[in-house]
Amino acid sequence: MEPQPLEEAERQRLTTMKRLLSIIILLAVCLTAALAQRQKPVAARLMTFNIRTENKGDGRNNWEMRYQEVGAFISKSKSDIVGLQEVKHRQLLDLTKLLAGYNYVGVARDDGKEGGEYNPILYNSTRFNLLGNGTFWLSPTPAMPSYGWGASYRRIATWAILQDKETMKCIIVLNTHLDHNSEKARINGAALIKERISRMNNELPVVLMGDMNSTSDSPTYAKLATAIFPLQDVCKAGKMGKGPDYTFHAFGQLPPDQRPKVDHIFISDQVKVKASAIHDSSLGKGAYLSDHNALTADIIY
Repeated sequence: MEPQPLEEAERQRLTTMKRLLSIIILLAVCLTAALAQRQKPVAARLMTFNIRTENKGDGRNNWEMRYQEVGAFISKSKSDIVGLQEVKHRQLLDLTKLLAGYNYVGVARDDGKEGGEYNPILYNSTRFNLLGNGTFWLSPTPAMPSYGWGASYRRIATWAILQDKETMKCIIVLNTHLDHNSEKARINGAALIKERISRMNNELPVVLMGDMNSTSDSPTYAKLATAIFPLQDVCKAGKMGKGPDYTFHAFGQLPPDQRPKVDHIFISDQVKVKASAIHDSSLGKGAYLSDHNALTADIIY
């Protein structure tokens, strides 16, 4: 092959450089646009709600008598991300039929499929993409259905990574239900959750919600709020709206001065709280949505 004239070689070199420069400029513009979009804050409403499992002994508050009201309450709350506890498979099916526009992630705790209670995470599918999810057991063998540290039941945490469709910003959400009897199980379960959060977090905002069966003066609460990967309680980090100051009332059977706040939402430093509120679950005349009140929080990240 004969060597190209110097003028032709220089022309091709300049053409190649222009093409590369155009690609670099295009990539820079795309990156700048993406970064600008990512800087936009995402506002979302969170809810944690123990809906009370099916129990034929609940009389007028049996699931069959209240599930439509529960679905309507969640829908009217306009919550974007919802963590539920004490959810049996049939209850989950009932709610998904009522809650158009929500998808869920999670498996049941007894067999990792449909047996026993779920801690599902429901999310507004028009707003969020699901990038990843899973469930682990609060025990020394978290990858399989198991009991941990003297717990009365198998306990789990469900997690999801959700991506806002507009800004492409991601958030890690976890939902759990700690044991009601064993303090050791609660403390160790909380420690395991915090350790998992620290492993999966890549500077992403984090939300942890659920029925912790723990009040704010307990060792379990301290483990959740402090130590490895400290988290903030939304009720302390932002303005509280009008409403009860407790979440568990046993279908109104507990005396008012004995009703504890055991349901919590915790957030990482990247998340700011606009407001939070506890919602009275009474429907009047001895009927309730649940034996717990729901807790919501309006956040920005």
